[in-house]
Amino acid sequence: MTTNMERLERIVAKLPEAERVDIEAWGGEPTFRVRNKNFVFTDASVSRMSVKLPIEEAAAVVATDPGAQPTGYGLGRYGWVSVAV
Repeated sequence: MTTNMERLERIVAKLPEAERVDIEAWGGEPTFRVRNKNFVFTDASVSRMSVKLPIEEAAAVVATDPGAQPTGYGLGRYGWVSVAV
């Protein structure tokens, strides 16, 4: 059986210059980045994730998906959306 992390890593591997960086200060939680800019924050099991979207797309996702919400810590105003997987 394929894990959520394996699925996510396969998707990210198709993106040019994307890489996984585990943040030790956050308990080893994985992030995915392009040129040192995060576009996904998740936990090791990928039971939840936050994704960076253009602001208009983030608003549309939050408005149409009951499981999506603006990411906390003020990140939602910059287009970050959090979902439970």
